[in-house]
Amino acid sequence: MEGLSSEAERLEALRSYEIMDSEPEPTFDGIVQLAASMTGTPMAAISLLDEARQWFKARVGLEVEETPREIAFCDHTIRSSEPMVVADATADERFSDNPLVREAPGIRFYAGVPIHGGPGARLGTLCVLDRKPRSMPPEHMEALRLLAQQVELLLATRRKERALVSELQRCVRENDVLASVVEKAPVMMFAKAWPSLNVTFWNSAAERITGVPRDSLVGRTGMESFPRHEMEAFLERDRKVLTEGVEVEVVETVTGPRGPRTLRTRKIPVTGTDGPFLLGISEDITDLRAREAELDELNQGLEERVEERSRQLLDLEEQLHQARRLEALGRLAGGVAHDFNNLLTVILGYSELLARDKSLSEDVRRDMADVADAGARAARLTQQLLAFGRRQVRRPVPVNLGTEVREALPLLRRMISSTIDIVVVEEPGRLVVEADRAQLEQVLTNLVVNAADALPNGGRITLRIFSLADGEAATDGFLAEPVVGLAVEDDGVGMTAEVRARIFEPFYSTKKEARGTGLGLATVFGIIQQSDGYIDVDSELGKGTTVRVYFPAELERTAFPSSAPGAEPLEVPRRSDRTLLVVDDDESVRGFVSRVLREAGYQVREAASPGDALLECEGRLDQIDLLVSDLAMPRITGVELARRLRVERPDLPCIFMSGYASDGAPIPETDSLVPKPVSPAELLNAVALVLAEP
Repeated sequence: MEGLSSEAERLEALRSYEIMDSEPEPTFDGIVQLAASMTGTPMAAISLLDEARQWFKARVGLEVEETPREIAFCDHTIRSSEPMVVADATADERFSDNPLVREAPGIRFYAGVPIHGGPGARLGTLCVLDRKPRSMPPEHMEALRLLAQQVELLLATRRKERALVSELQRCVRENDVLASVVEKAPVMMFAKAWPSLNVTFWNSAAERITGVPRDSLVGRTGMESFPRHEMEAFLERDRKVLTEGVEVEVVETVTGPRGPRTLRTRKIPVTGTDGPFLLGISEDITDLRAREAELDELNQGLEERVEERSRQLLDLEEQLHQARRLEALGRLAGGVAHDFNNLLTVILGYSELLARDKSLSEDVRRDMADVADAGARAARLTQQLLAFGRRQVRRPVPVNLGTEVREALPLLRRMISSTIDIVVVEEPGRLVVEADRAQLEQVLTNLVVNAADALPNGGRITLRIFSLADGEAATDGFLAEPVVGLAVEDDGVGMTAEVRARIFEPFYSTKKEARGTGLGLATVFGIIQQSDGYIDVDSELGKGTTVRVYFPAELERTAFPSSAPGAEPLEVPRRSDRTLLVVDDDESVRGFVSRVLREAGYQVREAASPGDALLECEGRLDQIDLLVSDLAMPRITGVELARRLRVERPDLPCIFMSGYASDGAPIPETDSLVPKPVSPAELLNAVALVLAEP
């Protein structure tokens, strides 16, 4: 057993992660589900041990959230850096009388791998359990070990993100957000002047990742610090970015004093007050690529064994694996995007406020606008993740699909090569569907850009809009009902059957260079599924591809016009005697929303949870003129909070904020929804409309 000193250090390391008793997180839940699936066990958990207890950060198949430490199997596992396997607990004198063996859950088999939080600091384990004796094949143990390493990376990333958010909040208070974020960002950032391509900025992360200090690089091209053949390739790409004015994302290897590192780099052309320059943002993916290779090798071996043992069931198992993979990735993408929406609400919101602050210098406000632009691009990526996870907040209205395609045509033509011709064919019939206009634009843009990629030497893309009556649209996976369809046809290179079977997988690509986010067709798939539609693909190698999407037809209502009001705040009189209650479990979002409302002249009360809100309103609910609440919160949702308050105050108006479509109770039609990331203009518009005098 570890000595008192090392146990104290272990507990201190555990406390530094601020993980004990935290809320469930989809990324950790996904790992235990994958661990149970890969090993074929009914139970799995991420277990963390403090002074007196074993607490489960994530679990599957286990009812309890924690146990006393003295009966924990994992307490034995963390005494060594090696995995521990108990084939039959009833035959092991350490555990034969253990309550977890004699009573529920009736553990007989246990396998656990330590989770490290630093040298010698074993925080807990990733473990799998069974109610019957069994052995642990070597390939399963290797898979469990690699998943435990992923848990360690997630814990480290979570701690860094919490630290970065705290630092960002401090910087905002000091009006020094841009310089601090850029300098202390965990990603490598640099800038190069034009036309010399000399380095003008090199942040701390760049020094740490490459091992090259800024003093030896700033004012030079880098020929003296990196291998000549690497620098020649970098500089050629940099010149192309600046001369063509096109942002690129590439994966490249740079060799410095720390050795070769694999970087995913975005190179962005920027026009500054002193002329054009190149901004580079690089993420070190060296370790990620190594782990991906290990997991790929392990998965390949497992798949070969499955194929040998169950060749007759191969097709069925592949379909089931594909469905589970897409569903799990969808849940993971939706959860991650939800968390990022909260971060983006704070970053975009404060950036907009600072950009409008006339007391700041023009340079600072311009920098804040740049931060807001970068945040907006991140928000668009988040929307793609939500679309794949089918958790975008939808605003469906009746739209004419033919009209939408025709109005988008000029933009689509600018997005693709001039050697490609786009033709629109609108067949007779009623072409009205109920759809989210922004999602419809995403579908159309992604399908056209994907078709253009299949036409490297030019060609034709045909956009065909059609309707099918009841019974004509019957196809596998789609109900036989009236539909309106959009077919995107190209005469390009086409696809093999193997490629066609995988095109909707996220991050799957046949392109030789890293381009875009790799979520284009996965985004389309998620949007169509969320819209109760269907998608199919026909393709023949060397002849071209046709992608058809079908939407349920809107048979009664008239299509809305495509124009929409802007996002400027409405000119509605605001009374300082109006009191608003803001409820959000994210302190940063709650503080931002409250600040915007106070600066607009409203009286604001805050609550960090629905429970706190109920206490705040006890005996004085009549003083609250409007409830502004997050939709998805632990234990009690925003809708449930409003329902409880309306038992006493049925006329209480409510505005809900959400970054994704909830699976919970629907929002009452009388209430309003503001999507995250929340902008000051959208928030004030919603409040002004709800509180407007009749």
